[in-house]
Amino acid sequence: DSDSFRFRNHVGMTHSRDNRHRNIAAPLIEDLRELLREIQFVLAANENEDLCGLPDGLNICLVVAPGLEVLFQPERIPGGRSLEVGRYREGQHGHRTQAYAISVGALAHINALDLALATTRELMRSQPYDAEVAYTVRYMKDTLEHAGSPEALTLAGEEHAAIVQALSQPGPFKATSGDTTISTGALYASAMELAFLNRYAGNSDAAAAASADVDTALEKLTAISAEDEQEIHHLRAQYQLLGAHLPDVQPTRTLQSTRAKAQIDPNFGAATVLVLFSDWCIECRGLVKTMVKTMVKFAIVNRDAPIHVYALLYSEDSPADAQDAGKLLHAENEKELAGTLTLEVPAQTAQIFGVVDYPLGVVLDSNGTIRYIGVLPSDAFDGNGYIEKVFERMFPKNTSKGN
Repeated sequence: DSDSFRFRNHVGMTHSRDNRHRNIAAPLIEDLRELLREIQFVLAANENEDLCGLPDGLNICLVVAPGLEVLFQPERIPGGRSLEVGRYREGQHGHRTQAYAISVGALAHINALDLALATTRELMRSQPYDAEVAYTVRYMKDTLEHAGSPEALTLAGEEHAAIVQALSQPGPFKATSGDTTISTGALYASAMELAFLNRYAGNSDAAAAASADVDTALEKLTAISAEDEQEIHHLRAQYQLLGAHLPDVQPTRTLQSTRAKAQIDPNFGAATVLVLFSDWCIECRGLVKTMVKTMVKFAIVNRDAPIHVYALLYSEDSPADAQDAGKLLHAENEKELAGTLTLEVPAQTAQIFGVVDYPLGVVLDSNGTIRYIGVLPSDAFDGNGYIEKVFERMFPKNTSKGN
């Protein structure tokens, strides 16, 4: 059960693979227990309800947030408590922050978003703003946004001063204790969420101010790696596309049928959704196939509106010695997606939309104006999924139907 799908870590976290600590350290456990008592919540008190698939009779079961590195199997803790947690980092100063982070992930996992948000705010209030805190806040912002909660914007505003200050320091941004880091490019992406969310909410002036703050912070850096520069460039391109008309995208082929025309309907209907994939990633293929199927259902259910939905599939240029493998993979993807609303597009389409992660969603209104651009969760087109949340924000009185 994953709240989002990205094919590389969306905050650029790095971790040591040292797993000498095969048991959860007592200080971390005690900090976590104290934290649980202080914020007065119980995740699974019912002996008949086993939220984690662990043995019956647990008093509390915590599930690590998606994206946290999990290097241990579930450990049995005296007193009937069981935790599935990431590696205990050496040192005495990181326990508290980790305990908050684990708790936020656990609460979000069971959809207790109010408690997860309260815990995130307490973390920001009580702990130094470091890479661990930044990662947890980013996770919470994304979780709230995918749930359609306006609290995502509020939380991004509360974090803004701290993350801008962090961004102005030479990267990568580090944890106070331990080896967790966030690259400058990834920290920029998280800081820019406030600007994106304000644009989605129709607050153009506030979005411009937030974006200017982030750019001012970057100007204080004397050196930025090439990889970070590329990520920043792509995110800026995406931000600049908001409010612009759909760029010229020229599909080369449709996989729907031999009779269908390879084009994005110039009559954009009530709305049009584009979902961009690359076929280079073997790991992506299962997601692409499943997601495109739900996209087809979504389009059928909303055909009266109409809402148009297209998958855009492109192939990146491969090295000379990999051409044959690339062609074979492309042919396999074409076979898998035959009969679906998939358009093949040139590789430069990824540059046009500033692709950093997949699947990238682009939502257009009836005029072809881009109203949303960003990475979609894997269940975005399910009933009451994220795409519906995007439409509810765009058209408060005229929402789409689930499938």
